[in-house]
Amino acid sequence: MPDLYVLRILVSFNMTILLCNMIQKQVILLFLQFVLVSSLGRTQAFSYQDFQNEKDSVLLVKKGLEAWSYYIRNSVDSLKIVGSEMVDSKYVSLYPVGLINLGSFYIRTYDIPKGIELLEEARELFAKERSAALLSETENEIGNAYFLKGNYNLSSRYYFSSMVHGANIADVTASYNGMIGFGKTICATGDTIRGVRFVREYLERCLKNDKFESASDACGFLGMIEGLKGKVELMSAYYRRGNVYAWRSNSKTHWANAHTNKAIDFFTKQKVDSAEVLFQKALSIRKEVGATRPIVEGYYNLAILNIETGKFDEAHKYALLGEELSKDAGIISWQLDCLLLLKEIAENQRRFDDIEPIQVEIDLLQAELELTGNLDSEILDLAVSFTSLDEITNDHSRTTEIALTFILLGSFIMLLYKERAS
Repeated sequence: MPDLYVLRILVSFNMTILLCNMIQKQVILLFLQFVLVSSLGRTQAFSYQDFQNEKDSVLLVKKGLEAWSYYIRNSVDSLKIVGSEMVDSKYVSLYPVGLINLGSFYIRTYDIPKGIELLEEARELFAKERSAALLSETENEIGNAYFLKGNYNLSSRYYFSSMVHGANIADVTASYNGMIGFGKTICATGDTIRGVRFVREYLERCLKNDKFESASDACGFLGMIEGLKGKVELMSAYYRRGNVYAWRSNSKTHWANAHTNKAIDFFTKQKVDSAEVLFQKALSIRKEVGATRPIVEGYYNLAILNIETGKFDEAHKYALLGEELSKDAGIISWQLDCLLLLKEIAENQRRFDDIEPIQVEIDLLQAELELTGNLDSEILDLAVSFTSLDEITNDHSRTTEIALTFILLGSFIMLLYKERAS
């Protein structure tokens, strides 16, 4: 669900609020599992020169995984370069890691089907080698690919499988690897109540295990959801905490998200010019990283900002850029969102001849999403039981919100303490 969509709901919810929310062999394998699960919480810096100079096969694979973790957040084009080198390497153990790098490149740029194909090949290899950590991570990435395509049925299955395989790893943090993706998928199908339960549980586990970069992702999503409900103070609390975690990371993706969240705060305070500056900064960073969906989101945010300020020519420019980019990349849900904006802009500008062809495209995409966007209730029930969420009271009272706020505050204090101690 696009960030700025939240802002528009808040306008109708409370006219005193301008807007809100322009609102992821066996010895070697065991070693790799340790490397992977020990680095899930924070992106590590990566040296391409060290990777090229390394001659030890085990350390090469380790560096290949570090490259994947770093580049998906900082330089998507580099995934193709380093992935191709690994696939063509004389070291056989590098091949499946190269597939992960290449698969992640394609799903984040312009060929999601090819990315899925490469990731499925890597998944089969890790399954044969019984590498639970790498299998879980690869399935989570395939879930991300299907989520981008709007195929929530398949994305939920891969996220759930990722959680199941993660539970077979000694490191407890791997057991909830696919939880946030699963929660977002449920929310995307309209079941926000149960979807949020997964994301909140994911956040609590991240904070308990000092996985602050992952916690930043959860805070951003939960902030958006609270904004949709008109709970601006709680939304802002989530965004502020998420930003603290984001700025501690080595992830340009998270830095861009932090700029976006700060822009939202400015926008809710009617500081439109300051908000636009930060949205532009976020978009610039996202272009540098090179992942398509965040760039589309940046265009979408700026389109809505300009709609709300009556600058329809500017809004049309950004909405059209977002629609064309998402169409080329096969990100159907975002293409639909941008088309809806283009229709609204045409209506405001009284360009009635443009409305009908836009509506035809909207109808076609909505029909396509209806075929793949439904969630299998059996998978949802299994996931709830597997993660023990059926034992958690679904309490949406003010008490729950206060408790969540204290959890965030406590983790923030711990973070400052560790920073000063170091």
